[in-house]
Amino acid sequence: MSLPLATWILFALAAFGALVQLVELYALWKLRRSRPPEPLRYPSFSLLKPLCGLDDELRENLQSHLAIDYPADWEILLGVRSEADLAYPIAKEFADRYPDRVQLVLQEGEPGHNPKVNQLITLTRKARYELIAITDSNVRVAPAHLREHAALLGDPAIG
Repeated sequence: MSLPLATWILFALAAFGALVQLVELYALWKLRRSRPPEPLRYPSFSLLKPLCGLDDELRENLQSHLAIDYPADWEILLGVRSEADLAYPIAKEFADRYPDRVQLVLQEGEPGHNPKVNQLITLTRKARYELIAITDSNVRVAPAHLREHAALLGDPAIG
């Protein structure tokens, strides 16, 4: 007894999908094991972190940025739209506790229609350093975060 053609086609598609998934898993495994080379130079970074409301584990997310291992100058700029924002008290406490590394910035004006972009414009104007990195408020970073950025930006193949 032979199976209908449609069954064979569906079986082939399922097998192809499984094969593609195996290739993706292998690529992910290989990528996670690789490390970018050490940067050729260590430019200074301003890390911009726009905040809006209370994200889960906001304190822990902010704290992860202090564990960054980077030999050059870098700063963290926390942005809030106003003091009425629910993230403001946490951001203020964090900035007050680490004034050498963290600056709290209140949004100045509304130059555009997008609230997040408005915050980023203000934060960019306050940034002191050559390069800008951005992380959302719900993001934690690894200690090598800025080293990886510097290594990738130092790659001549990256524009």
